[in-house]
Amino acid sequence: MKMILKEQWEAALHAISCGLKKKDAIEIAGISETAFFDKQKNDEDFSELVKKAELSFKLRHIKNIESHSIDQWAASAWLLERKFKGEFGREQKVEHSFNPIK
Repeated sequence: MKMILKEQWEAALHAISCGLKKKDAIEIAGISETAFFDKQKNDEDFSELVKKAELSFKLRHIKNIESHSIDQWAASAWLLERKFKGEFGREQKVEHSFNPIK
């Protein structure tokens, strides 16, 4: 089994914090899926670091949208529609009809 360097783990976490999916991040870092997911499952500290990396990406982009909403109301509308679909989303009605061929 190949030894994984600390720098590789850090590279994977950094890539996740930049928005890559885990599979892409570990490929860039040169870590096997098995090694990554085993470590995430068995190492509580590492699992927390992965969660924080994902959350930091979300937070950075939510802050970006929020800052743009000062000058562009559509940024706020976009965020509200996606975050609170039932409350702010557009109501869509879908009609279905069934016409069996006889």
